[in-house]
Amino acid sequence: MPYIFANGGALSPDMKKASGCLNGPAAVEAYTFFQKLHQEWKVALSEPAAGRVPHRQDGHDRRRQHRNTKALAKFPSFEYDVAPASRRKKQAVMTGGWNVGMYKKTKDPALAWT
Repeated sequence: MPYIFANGGALSPDMKKASGCLNGPAAVEAYTFFQKLHQEWKVALSEPAAGRVPHRQDGHDRRRQHRNTKALAKFPSFEYDVAPASRRKKQAVMTGGWNVGMYKKTKDPALAWT
Protein backbone atom coordinates (compact mmCIF):
# COMPACT_ATOMS: atom_id res chain seq x y z
CA MET A 1 0.00 0.00 0.00
CA PRO A 2 2.76 2.55 0.68
CA TYR A 3 3.88 2.35 -2.94
CA ILE A 4 0.36 3.06 -4.15
CA PHE A 5 -0.12 5.95 -1.70
CA ALA A 6 3.30 7.41 -2.52
CA ASN A 7 2.32 7.38 -6.17
CA GLY A 8 -0.89 9.34 -5.57
CA GLY A 9 -3.23 6.35 -5.42
CA ALA A 10 -5.85 5.68 -2.78
CA LEU A 11 -8.24 3.04 -1.54
CA SER A 12 -11.89 3.22 -2.46
CA PRO A 13 -13.77 5.71 -0.23
CA ASP A 14 -15.87 2.94 1.34
CA MET A 15 -12.81 0.62 1.60
CA LYS A 16 -14.89 -2.21 0.14
CA LYS A 17 -13.63 -2.32 -3.46
CA ALA A 18 -10.25 -3.24 -4.86
CA SER A 19 -11.20 -2.74 -8.49
CA GLY A 20 -10.18 0.71 -9.66
CA CYS A 21 -7.81 1.10 -6.73
CA LEU A 22 -5.44 -1.86 -6.83
CA ASN A 23 -5.61 -1.99 -10.60
CA GLY A 24 -5.90 1.77 -11.16
CA PRO A 25 -3.24 3.80 -12.98
CA ALA A 26 -1.42 4.94 -9.81
CA ALA A 27 -1.23 1.38 -8.45
CA VAL A 28 -0.11 -0.16 -11.73
CA GLU A 29 2.58 2.51 -12.14
CA ALA A 30 3.73 2.06 -8.53
CA TYR A 31 4.00 -1.71 -8.73
CA THR A 32 5.67 -1.51 -12.13
CA PHE A 33 8.33 0.70 -10.50
CA PHE A 34 8.69 -1.76 -7.59
CA GLN A 35 8.95 -4.67 -10.04
CA LYS A 36 11.69 -2.88 -12.01
CA LEU A 37 13.69 -2.35 -8.79
CA HIS A 38 13.87 -6.13 -8.46
CA GLN A 39 13.78 -7.53 -11.98
CA GLU A 40 15.16 -4.93 -14.37
CA TRP A 41 17.47 -2.62 -12.40
CA LYS A 42 18.41 -5.33 -9.85
CA VAL A 43 18.97 -2.81 -7.07
CA ALA A 44 16.51 -4.52 -4.73
CA LEU A 45 17.12 -8.24 -4.72
CA SER A 46 14.88 -10.80 -3.10
CA GLU A 47 17.59 -13.49 -3.19
CA PRO A 48 21.33 -13.19 -2.45
CA ALA A 49 23.31 -12.70 -5.66
CA ALA A 50 26.96 -11.93 -6.46
CA GLY A 51 27.87 -11.26 -2.83
CA ARG A 52 24.90 -8.97 -2.30
CA VAL A 53 22.02 -9.52 0.09
CA PRO A 54 18.31 -9.05 -0.38
CA HIS A 55 16.51 -5.75 -0.15
CA ARG A 56 14.62 -5.58 3.11
CA GLN A 57 11.73 -3.41 4.12
CA ASP A 58 10.95 -2.83 7.75
CA GLY A 59 8.09 -1.04 9.40
CA HIS A 60 8.28 1.59 12.07
CA ASP A 61 8.66 -0.79 15.03
CA ARG A 62 11.74 0.54 16.85
CA ARG A 63 12.24 -2.70 18.78
CA ARG A 64 12.47 -4.69 15.56
CA GLN A 65 14.79 -2.12 13.97
CA HIS A 66 17.05 -2.20 17.05
CA ARG A 67 17.06 -6.01 17.03
CA ASN A 68 18.00 -6.07 13.32
CA THR A 69 20.77 -3.49 13.75
CA LYS A 70 22.10 -5.30 16.81
CA ALA A 71 22.17 -8.59 14.86
CA LEU A 72 24.08 -6.94 12.00
CA ALA A 73 26.63 -5.49 14.45
CA LYS A 74 27.87 -9.06 15.05
CA PHE A 75 29.31 -8.97 11.52
CA PRO A 76 31.57 -5.87 11.41
CA SER A 77 32.70 -6.51 7.82
CA PHE A 78 29.10 -6.73 6.58
CA GLU A 79 28.22 -3.52 4.76
CA TYR A 80 24.65 -2.27 4.80
CA ASP A 81 22.79 0.99 4.57
CA VAL A 82 19.43 2.39 5.54
CA ALA A 83 17.30 4.43 3.17
CA PRO A 84 13.83 5.96 3.34
CA ALA A 85 10.94 4.41 1.48
CA SER A 86 10.68 5.34 -2.17
CA ARG A 87 9.00 8.67 -2.75
CA ARG A 88 7.17 9.25 -6.02
CA LYS A 89 4.47 11.94 -5.88
CA LYS A 90 4.27 12.15 -2.08
CA GLN A 91 5.83 10.40 0.91
CA ALA A 92 4.06 7.35 2.30
CA VAL A 93 5.42 4.74 4.68
CA MET A 94 4.46 1.44 6.23
CA THR A 95 2.84 1.84 9.62
CA GLY A 96 2.77 -1.76 10.77
CA GLY A 97 -0.91 -2.29 9.95
CA TRP A 98 -2.40 -5.16 8.04
CA ASN A 99 -4.26 -5.13 4.75
CA VAL A 100 -7.42 -7.19 4.99
CA GLY A 101 -9.75 -8.22 2.21
CA MET A 102 -13.14 -9.85 2.09
CA TYR A 103 -14.22 -12.42 -0.51
CA LYS A 104 -17.08 -10.91 -2.51
CA LYS A 105 -19.11 -14.15 -2.35
CA THR A 106 -18.86 -14.56 1.42
CA LYS A 107 -22.08 -15.93 2.92
CA ASP A 108 -22.14 -13.37 5.75
CA PRO A 109 -20.67 -10.05 4.52
CA ALA A 110 -21.76 -8.11 7.62
CA LEU A 111 -19.92 -10.49 9.91
CA ALA A 112 -16.85 -10.53 7.62
CA TRP A 113 -16.78 -6.71 7.51
CA THR A 114 -17.05 -6.51 11.30
